[in-house]
Amino acid sequence: MTTTNSNGERPNIFKYATKELSQDAFFSWLLQWADKKYSSIDPNLAKIAECLIRRFLQKNDIDINSIKIKKQYKNIDILAIINDEHVICIEDKTYTSEHSRQLERYKKTIEKDFKNKQHYFIYLKTGNESTKNLEKILSQGYTPINRSDILKIINEETITNNIFCDFRDHLQKLEDKTNSFKDFEKLKKSVRAGEGLFIELDTKLKGNWKYCSNPDGGFLEYYYYHKKLNELDPFTLYIQIQHTPSNDNNAVKIALKIRDYSAKSTGFLKNIFKEIKKIADQKGITICPPDKFKVGKTSTIAFVENVLDYKNEWLTEFYAKLDLLQSVIDDYFNKYN
Repeated sequence: MTTTNSNGERPNIFKYATKELSQDAFFSWLLQWADKKYSSIDPNLAKIAECLIRRFLQKNDIDINSIKIKKQYKNIDILAIINDEHVICIEDKTYTSEHSRQLERYKKTIEKDFKNKQHYFIYLKTGNESTKNLEKILSQGYTPINRSDILKIINEETITNNIFCDFRDHLQKLEDKTNSFKDFEKLKKSVRAGEGLFIELDTKLKGNWKYCSNPDGGFLEYYYYHKKLNELDPFTLYIQIQHTPSNDNNAVKIALKIRDYSAKSTGFLKNIFKEIKKIADQKGITICPPDKFKVGKTSTIAFVENVLDYKNEWLTEFYAKLDLLQSVIDDYFNKYN
């Protein structure tokens, strides 16, 4: 039975066990409860494990009699064999993403080593990830299972097991932090709230986002609305939204960026800024140049000023500013195309 102090708090092991191997261990442990030989020990925990397996198999009526867990089988995070017939390959992620064609390699391994069994490929992600990335995962034959999917299943029964409750509370805290982005003050200070904003943007803007590292410490970036000039220098302008936790109103920035340009000079960048600013001024959106124009693979042309000035209706105003910046880009290219 779990107990807390007067503030409803207690130490949570997953505050410290943050590595993916710790999460591998939890899911391996949880799935094992679906085996018939353990179900009488904690029937509710067994029900949760059965529900999770049925979700992986997409078979609501399967009777689960036995389960074998192989951890790190040929580098696969979790391999679960159900009733000696169904093989579930689970790539388990917290905050990292798929890399080095690992999903493709694991799929080939399972298809080769378990030819006479049915195969199921799961991408289990408890952290946040962009819609574009998850679409790529799906195209590789893996079913993405996210944190919300997991929470829905593990909240179906009343469980008192301390390990289970710690993990459930850990996931719920992540979910709450992610969904807190509409609260102006929480958005400014929390990386998870920033990711929540970008997940919200995914539903409307159809862009992509990731963490961008740099010498200053890095930031989350969302990028979309790529427009290309069809002339001698076919460069691309696009919108970048940056999130860096901060105590002031600069936690979220909107930048106009350029890439694929051949005229590698700061003078070229300054000239584009001047033309863009004239259009922006006409449309009532205030932009400013970066502190210093820098030539590179991508360069910043301008920042939108006063992005988070409207605390109560900031999200509505935020979308309005994006719409205006999109129209500025359209008008700029309409001059040349």
